[in-house]
Amino acid sequence: MVARSGSMAASGTLVSESNTDRCGHRLTRRALVSRFVVPVSARREAKPSGGRFEPGATRISQGLEKLGKRVGKCARAGSHPLLAALALILAPPAVAKPDSVKFREVTFTGYTPLASAAELARRTLTPLDAGGLKVQPGQQFIDLGSEQFIMRVPATPPSGRFGVLVFIPPWNDGRVPEGWAPALDRFGFIFVAALRSGNDQDIMGRREPLAILAADNVADLYPVDRDRILVGGFSGGSRVAMRLALAYPDLFRGALLDAGSDPIGNRVVPLPPRDLFDRFRQTSRVAYVTGALDEASLQLDVESILSMRRWCMSNISARRVPGLGHDLIDGSALATALTQLLRPPADAARTASCAARTVAGMQSKLDEAARLAGSDPRAAQGLVERIDHEYGGLAVPRLTDLARRLADGRR
Repeated sequence: MVARSGSMAASGTLVSESNTDRCGHRLTRRALVSRFVVPVSARREAKPSGGRFEPGATRISQGLEKLGKRVGKCARAGSHPLLAALALILAPPAVAKPDSVKFREVTFTGYTPLASAAELARRTLTPLDAGGLKVQPGQQFIDLGSEQFIMRVPATPPSGRFGVLVFIPPWNDGRVPEGWAPALDRFGFIFVAALRSGNDQDIMGRREPLAILAADNVADLYPVDRDRILVGGFSGGSRVAMRLALAYPDLFRGALLDAGSDPIGNRVVPLPPRDLFDRFRQTSRVAYVTGALDEASLQLDVESILSMRRWCMSNISARRVPGLGHDLIDGSALATALTQLLRPPADAARTASCAARTVAGMQSKLDEAARLAGSDPRAAQGLVERIDHEYGGLAVPRLTDLARRLADGRR
C-alpha cells in the first residue's frame, strides 16, 4: 500500500431534466452490463487468494451514457419509480461543502474473488441475465495499480478493533464529508472511498468492485472487526451501497443510505441467491437517512422500505433530518445512524413465517411454470421471466433448470 497525506474539496451541480418525450419502461440492469466483455489476451496475476485483472474487460461507460440520457428524459413527475431512481444514480453530484479533515491517498494491491466479474453477476443480476453473460474464471474489472483510494484511520480503535465505512460518493474526487470526523473517531471507524467512483462511472464495472476491494484490503491491513464493516453512500452512491449490502451480506453487515434508495425484488435490483438473502435478512441492518426537504428521495425511501418489508427484512431504521434538502447529513446524523447500524439485529424467528410464505409463493409459481412447459411453452417462458425478475436468485436452481428446458425445446 502506497500512501500520501492530503485534503481535497470539490463541488458539482445537481441536474434534473424534465420533458414530455414518450419513454419505454423496459429498463433493466442488464442494459448496464450487456456489452462489458471484450476479448483480451494480456493478464496480470493477482495475489494467490484472488482473481486477476484483465485490461480492457469493461466497456460499460458508453451504455451508461446512452442510458443516462434516456433515463433523464423519462424521470419526470409520475414516471416509473425505477426510472426516477436510476436518473438520480446517473445525475451529476449535488454540491457538497469542502472538508479540512486530513486523510491519506492510498493504492491497494490485494484482489478478492468477491470482486470478480462472475461473482458480481451471480450476486447482483437476475439468474437469467447473469446466465447470458460470458466471463472468464477469476476475471477482474479493476486494475488496482491504476486506482487510488482515500482513507482516514482513527488514532486508536475504542474496542481494540476498527470498524470500516466504505463510502460510495456521487463525485469522483477524494474527500471526507465535513463534520464526519468526530463520529468516525468516536465509533472507531476507518473511512475509505475510491477516487473516480462517481455517478458518471460504471456501476458493475467500477463502483461495485471498487467498494468490495476497498473493504477487503482495509480488513487485511488493519485489525478490523468484520461484524462492523459497513457500506454507505450519498445520493446515487447510496443506491449502489444498497445493492452491495443486499448482494454481499457476508462482507458488509449494514448500509448507510444517505438520500438514495430503491425498491428491491425487481430486475433492476434483484434478490441475490437464497443463502445470501437469508443472511441479509437475518444479520444485516439498513439505515435510511434523508433530508426532510428532499421530497424525491423521501418518496423513494418509502418505496424501498415497503419492498424491504415485503421481503421480510425488519432490521431497518429511517430518519428524516429537519431542514435538510438533497445534501449530505452532518456528523450528528451520522452518529445516530451508526448507533442504529451497530445494534444487534432482531431475532430472525420474528420473520420466519413471512419468509416461509415467500418461498411457498415462489414454489407455487415455479410449479405452474413447470406444468406449462409441457403444454404451452410460450406461456411458460413468460412466467419464467416474471419469476426471474421478481424472485431473482431465490428461485435458483429450479428457475435456471426450467429456462434450459425451454431453450432446449426451441432448438
